[in-house]
Amino acid sequence: MDYIVDGKVLRIDRLLYQRNWMANAAVFYKLPHDGEARVGYNWGDAYYDGIGANPWLNRGPEARGQMDATVRYRVAGDWIVKLQAKNILNEDLYLGYDANLKERRAEMKKGRLFFLNVIYRP
Repeated sequence: MDYIVDGKVLRIDRLLYQRNWMANAAVFYKLPHDGEARVGYNWGDAYYDGIGANPWLNRGPEARGQMDATVRYRVAGDWIVKLQAKNILNEDLYLGYDANLKERRAEMKKGRLFFLNVIYRP
């Protein structure tokens, strides 16, 4: 891809906001009463969100993965209880710069998140 930065054409082998690689895997288990247990892991390669006039000014998020889990269970007639856990492995988000985004410029602590949903579905 060609980018124009400071009036110069820069040729870089990737697009802004586009990962080269992504991988997703999930395991499901069917529970009684229209229930389900699910564990999934998503991984995404680093990507640029900014291109600089020099390679060391390129910036973007580093590669990152996240594991999530959900359990859903119908408790009574039209009522469903859903428990969710996000970022179970507590993986943080790192922002990098340089040609390969390996120089760390910031760290974002995402933390683990837990949710309880009560759903009415007639």
